[in-house]
Amino acid sequence: MKKLFLIAIFRIISICFLFAYLNDIRKDKHPFVFTESDRTFLYQKKEVFLKYYDLCGSDNDSDSSLVYSARIGSVSFLFTGDISSDMEKELLYRYGPMKIDILKVAHHGSYTSSSRYFISSILTRFAIISTSGRYGHPHNIVLSILDDYKVKYYVTKDDGTITFSFSRFLDFITTGKGEFVIIS
Repeated sequence: MKKLFLIAIFRIISICFLFAYLNDIRKDKHPFVFTESDRTFLYQKKEVFLKYYDLCGSDNDSDSSLVYSARIGSVSFLFTGDISSDMEKELLYRYGPMKIDILKVAHHGSYTSSSRYFISSILTRFAIISTSGRYGHPHNIVLSILDDYKVKYYVTKDDGTITFSFSRFLDFITTGKGEFVIIS
């Protein structure tokens, strides 16, 4: 089980680095061709599906962030980069309502992200806010919206490292503070 756990952590870290790397490619920091096609592969007998959402067209660097979804087995993720609530609306307009289990809250939970409309349209169960707390992130308005929709959120400045673990039998979240939550 320990080996399985370490492999799952490595895979999640790899996926996070992949998204960061793809974002750098998108911003022309690496001389590689970026493909916009969806990807599916198997991991520990679970299907992993990655989908890119094309929201290009903004001159604002934050709104030009890559937006991806991932599904690992039956658990779905949405990675929103630093997009604003305007781009969240654009995402929903172009791709329709979504059922997302885990949302990576945009722009460190700033007041420009995660509108009431967006959260109500994606029906998420969990939210991750990656922030050191600098600039007052996450904003109380965002936390209030998540509370209103009964979304369990984790903030890295408070909860420490947030780890997603996947196995053939159980998928769960653990935090640096020792919280353990079964997600499927």
